[in-house]
Amino acid sequence: PATEPAPATAAAGPRWTLVLASFPDPATAENAVRSWLNLGETPQVRRSDTPSGVRFRVTVGEYPDLPQARAGLAELRGRQLNAAEAWVMPVKD
Repeated sequence: PATEPAPATAAAGPRWTLVLASFPDPATAENAVRSWLNLGETPQVRRSDTPSGVRFRVTVGEYPDLPQARAGLAELRGRQLNAAEAWVMPVKD
């Protein structure tokens, strides 16, 4: 007999990512992406509208909940000295 697929739980709540850096212009953010790629990470640039204007955030990873994101941040800081200033941010669609 056919079975129903399990419902997706990731869409039920916010997702989280790690912010490695934040810049006012996309070119600087893309340069930072290249630097992080050279360190073995797989970052991307996300545009964020903030109260102080548009920021281009270099992010890595995506987590289904805040505790997992915080654990990912601790792990990232443990292997990358450059990640001391990184922080956790919710992903907005």
